[in-house]
Amino acid sequence: MDHVTKRFFCSLLVLCLLTSCAQQESTDTLGGGKNGSKSNIGFATDVKGMLEEGPGKYAGEKFNEEKVEQELNNLPQDVGSKKVYTELIRLLAEDYQPVVKRLDNFNLDYTNPNEEPGDIKKPVGEEPGKLHVTVLLDASGSMAGKVDGKVKMDLAKGAAYSFASSLPEQTKVSLWTYGHKGSNAEADKNVSCKGIEETYPLTTFNKEKYITALKSFKPTGWTPIADAIEQARNELVSQSDENTTNMVYIISDGIETCDGDPVKAAKSLYESNIQASVNIIGLDVDNNAQQSLKEVARAGGGKYSTVDSVKDLKMYFKREKSKIKVGWMLWGDRSSSSLYRWYYDKLNELDEIEYTMFDKLKNSEKNRMRYAVEYLYKNKKISQETNDSIDNALDYRFEELDNYIHEYVKRLEKEVKKKEKALRSEFEDKEKEMRQKYDN
Repeated sequence: MDHVTKRFFCSLLVLCLLTSCAQQESTDTLGGGKNGSKSNIGFATDVKGMLEEGPGKYAGEKFNEEKVEQELNNLPQDVGSKKVYTELIRLLAEDYQPVVKRLDNFNLDYTNPNEEPGDIKKPVGEEPGKLHVTVLLDASGSMAGKVDGKVKMDLAKGAAYSFASSLPEQTKVSLWTYGHKGSNAEADKNVSCKGIEETYPLTTFNKEKYITALKSFKPTGWTPIADAIEQARNELVSQSDENTTNMVYIISDGIETCDGDPVKAAKSLYESNIQASVNIIGLDVDNNAQQSLKEVARAGGGKYSTVDSVKDLKMYFKREKSKIKVGWMLWGDRSSSSLYRWYYDKLNELDEIEYTMFDKLKNSEKNRMRYAVEYLYKNKKISQETNDSIDNALDYRFEELDNYIHEYVKRLEKEVKKKEKALRSEFEDKEKEMRQKYDN
């Protein structure tokens, strides 16, 4: 007998129980209550109603065999099927609402706990965090010198472009230039030291506009590192909130020459409420300048790297890109592992709801109701015919409950699998995209 046919015959048996099996109850009417739950005959005839009609008087931990038997003893001799079934519900129906609520409120949200390297985004489903990067480019007169036959200013501009173009897509970047005003003569020192200019405002990277900004100045004057840090700080403070990560990169070939204190400025910026780190790339610097710039980077909570040739500069950015690429590969592996754990945690949660939580209630109810029917039969309260009729009704009840919960769980399992597949594809695509972006 297939499932549909079996369900049909079970339904007929229940209808028989409700309408005609007990002759003394034939005047009772069958009618569904609100939402098809309890009818005027005292019990539900549909599965959603069955799930709502508990808890019975002696359900769960309140079960007391002696008291249940006393209640059953109060039933009249040869009591009809509907009356017995109503009493079973009244006394022993379990409370299935905690199961229903767990399924209705089943949480499919997923938060990726792994931060994206260099981008520091919020988890999937939330607004991304912001990353602001400020590049301070030294355009003082010494940057007109050459390294391996290449003008240092041209190398620095190339480095600034390479760095900005490799930042994550949503990053806002700004370019500040200092030392490009006046000249390196003493008479022009004041003009040059005050000549700090934002040539590319804080916004997402645009290739054409960024190249235009880099072409707008030449190496000329003095080196106001401290004041450049201060001006960058003012902008970052005005543009940042608690979800913003701020970073400053200085590309320079020498030390402060405008009487400022870059160590103090870097320390103040790093210890401010925006906690921006100050990183320095020293381009063809002598030992004294290197020590000075290192001290600035340490005070600013950042890193110092030195390059002395075109090859070194290329290798610096190659290493940086490789680090980020490896970071994305690790991010992909960790995201996959985290998603894997979420996936099986969700499936295990559904198993726990169906096979532990629900089955415990259903089996408890089934055993107690079967016991009660057997007790009535042994004590000659009901006939064999009534006994069989109630057994059929209980078979139908527990099959309906089983099927309903099982199908509900299956639907949720499909949703979990669907979401896991979509997220896995999203993570894999993101990792692939970013690895290709940082390929050397």
